[in-house]
Amino acid sequence: MIIASLFSLLSVVICFSLAVIILTKNSKNSLNRVFFIQSVIFAATAFTEFLSRISESADRFLFWSRLGCIWTLSVSLFFHFVVIYIGAAKKKSMQVAVYAIHLTALVAAFFDYFSNISTPIKCGWGWTTQLPLTANFIALGLWGVSLSFISVILLLRFYVKPHASKMKKQIKVVISGIVITFCIGFISEWILPLFSIRIPELTNTSFSIIAGYIAYALWNYDLFGLRPEDVAETIIQTMSDAMFVVNTERRIEIVNNALLTMLGYSEQELIGNGPEKLILQLDNSNDSLTRFLKNGVVTDLRANFRKKNGNTIPVSLSWSVLHDREKRLRGIVFIGRDISERERDRLSLQNARNELEKRVELRTAELEKINELLTKEIREREVIEKNLASQKENLAVTLRSIADGVISASVNGDILFLNNAAEHITGWSAQDAIGKKIDQIYKVSKVVSKDSAEISTSQEKMQLISKSGSVYIISESVAPIIGSEGEVLGNVYIFKDISDREILEEELFRARKLESVNLLASGLAHDFNNILTGIITNLFIAKMNCKIEDEIYQIITNAEKAAFRASSLTKQLISFSKDCNASDKEITSIKSLIEESVGFYLSGSKSDYRLEFGEQLWNVEVDRAQIDQVLNNLIINADQAMPNGGIITVKAENIILDDTRNLPLKSGNFVKVSIVDEGDGIPPENLQRIFDPYFTTKKEGNGLGLSSAFTIIQKHGGHISVNSHQGKGSVFSIFLPALMTSESSDGNTGINELQRGKGKILVLDDEEVIRKSADRLLSHLGYKVYIAHEGAVALDLYKAAMNNDAPFDVLILDLTIPGGKGASDIIDDILTLNSNAKVIVSSGYSNDEVMVNFKSYGFSAAISKPYNVEDLSRLLQDLIST
Repeated sequence: MIIASLFSLLSVVICFSLAVIILTKNSKNSLNRVFFIQSVIFAATAFTEFLSRISESADRFLFWSRLGCIWTLSVSLFFHFVVIYIGAAKKKSMQVAVYAIHLTALVAAFFDYFSNISTPIKCGWGWTTQLPLTANFIALGLWGVSLSFISVILLLRFYVKPHASKMKKQIKVVISGIVITFCIGFISEWILPLFSIRIPELTNTSFSIIAGYIAYALWNYDLFGLRPEDVAETIIQTMSDAMFVVNTERRIEIVNNALLTMLGYSEQELIGNGPEKLILQLDNSNDSLTRFLKNGVVTDLRANFRKKNGNTIPVSLSWSVLHDREKRLRGIVFIGRDISERERDRLSLQNARNELEKRVELRTAELEKINELLTKEIREREVIEKNLASQKENLAVTLRSIADGVISASVNGDILFLNNAAEHITGWSAQDAIGKKIDQIYKVSKVVSKDSAEISTSQEKMQLISKSGSVYIISESVAPIIGSEGEVLGNVYIFKDISDREILEEELFRARKLESVNLLASGLAHDFNNILTGIITNLFIAKMNCKIEDEIYQIITNAEKAAFRASSLTKQLISFSKDCNASDKEITSIKSLIEESVGFYLSGSKSDYRLEFGEQLWNVEVDRAQIDQVLNNLIINADQAMPNGGIITVKAENIILDDTRNLPLKSGNFVKVSIVDEGDGIPPENLQRIFDPYFTTKKEGNGLGLSSAFTIIQKHGGHISVNSHQGKGSVFSIFLPALMTSESSDGNTGINELQRGKGKILVLDDEEVIRKSADRLLSHLGYKVYIAHEGAVALDLYKAAMNNDAPFDVLILDLTIPGGKGASDIIDDILTLNSNAKVIVSSGYSNDEVMVNFKSYGFSAAISKPYNVEDLSRLLQDLIST
């Protein structure tokens, strides 16, 4: 192996070893990390030189020689090393310069690699090159020399500034290594070749020299050790107080992390701004300025900092003058400590002090008054005793007058006092209660709320049973009575009747549950009615092809009735889930309401039912959902009264009331509905309380069912009563004001009532079975039918008909088309084309707002699914004939 090559290999070992040593010394220091990368580049460059010199051929030499282009990175990394060493890495301009030089170095490396046109020459020390002095070669050389020169200038400028002697020695050693390395490389690769003197290239080998000098500075002058600047930076960035430094030009130059965290700014947003961006207000600013001019230091000054979001934060601000080693003014250091908590404590203490002073004043006044009373007692004892008796009476009157119930008891539980509110709620007079045990008079038990999200307070929610057996929901708080010696003399119970509030909360809870059921019911009703529409329509079409006397005709008719009965179940489900607090009265047949509801309530029960209706029952104007709820409560109660099953009889009849009836109703016409069960009956002592809120004899009941039923019937202008005998069952009677119109007869559902007609009908529906069955049915009725599965298609058909002067006579449009346009989406377009268009909106959910108020949305009529064929034929005939 050639000796010159060994020097290159030695340089590799020295540079790489030094890189590892420095990195393991402190891997978190950015200066150490940059030096590590630079030394690795030095080692890699020297290694390519070693491989190129011992290459076995010229081509192999050129390959390794070109890889030596990474020398440009060593120059840019050295510049980066110098920037960090002199403490300029945090300046934004210098950061940009470093990134730009690294990018230039990469470009230069690629340029050197691809533009290398050197000629390989075999010498005694191995392979070398004849480098032509081209413009490219000279430009690269000048770039490297210039950047090295700039790095040395930065070190010299830093050297002339005042520093500790150890740092000056570090700089001397580093500069000496750079100069020697530069001279060796410049002479060996530039000067001697000009005089045709050829020696081995020593630039890469000389890297070990600068590495050696840096190693010397490392061991003798602690080059990469802990510097005061690093210590100061660590202290500044880890201190809990906010700090910033303002230079002599009144610009912020340094900020720490605590300040950025406190105010919400980034470092770039503050550097270069004036201190007024942060300091909003100074207390006693004139006095602070005097102290600052006199001593150069101000401490613990109350001020406000302005946060980035505009809010202010109180701080204890201190500042002092910052000098360099030459005692020259360099700026001012501001340190602020967040005193928000201290301010809150100060205000709390101030408030406590003010409160204490007020109490002292009041207490002093009281003591003066007492002293005055004692003085008078000496002179006029009898007068004082009368005054004391009067004060005691006033206190008793006050306690008796407050709205909350108050009971005091001794430590043994003997009642000492009840006020008027406590007498009213417990049902015990003070005369009867005083002296009795507290648990005899004050019978309470804890109430477990159904709402798991209820917020607990210092007051307990309890259930109180009065002397008469009435149940109250109360909020209770209990406090001990402490004597003058600190002993417990007894307890005082303070409670408030919150039964009405609990009723409201229970109704709100029920409303929330019914809202969820309503959403489910709506979806089920719509889909179920769509299915029934196809079934009923096809059954009717099949019936039209049969003779009335045929057995198959009767079978189809029965199936048709069963399908309509299934449709009524969806109406019951919607009615059951409807908000019972809504006011939505309508003229209703009580017979149909009972027929639709009772079987639904008793589904799955052991009990059976029997319906008995008087002739020509009058109609009533009621909220169906609310009356549905009343019937539900009464039917369920009757069912629960017969755990082993039985017969529940529901009767409805017309009655005329006069003044002789013992009922709280005006004279007039009423419909009476009676629910009769075969249970054990209601005990006489409970009959007067069954309509009271929260009264229940069931373990899992809430006592609100009959109470809410009573309230609903009263709001309808009616009355509900009960008649019961133990062992014989109970009869609940509902009286509702009647309208002097009776329910219509069921009529004939045969096919002879169909009204046939002529005209063009456009049917829009997303269900294929409904489209096909509607097509057959309407065609049988004499109409020419066009069908569409989506709103846009229906609109195109309508436009085409209008353009051909052959408009449709009637349109039957489905309200909602999943994934497409329904009736409400295209009605405006249709009316724009023809303001006289006759459009029927159709839906499986009859309670939809559009179905109820169809005219407000531009429709001529509405028909619910499943279709009643007679109603549909009559509606079409009415619309076409008008």
